[in-house]
Amino acid sequence: MPAAARADNNIPVGLMEWINSLPGTCLFHRMTGAPCPFCGTTRSIALLLDGRLGDSLEMAPFTLPLLAALAFSFAASWLERWRRHERRARGLVMTVFALMALQWIWRMAAG
Repeated sequence: MPAAARADNNIPVGLMEWINSLPGTCLFHRMTGAPCPFCGTTRSIALLLDGRLGDSLEMAPFTLPLLAALAFSFAASWLERWRRHERRARGLVMTVFALMALQWIWRMAAG
């Protein structure tokens, strides 16, 4: 992609335009004034799609495990033997959500 077609932070302009078109704050943030547990995940995914793994992990460390858990759950739902994998998929998703909650607590403590 030509340099002119990229935003100043090197993420493709089309993706940044889409991110910037999202509501400025989420309902959780509007109601509590605190960042939500998923704060930074959209930007982390955008950085990951741009090939900036380090920046993505710095933005939201549990984005990759979340995406892996979602991919595993999606794939498991299409498998003929869903019942055999259902418990493992749920456990993986719950583990990732617990890690994201820890990330959120860390961010809240850091200010």
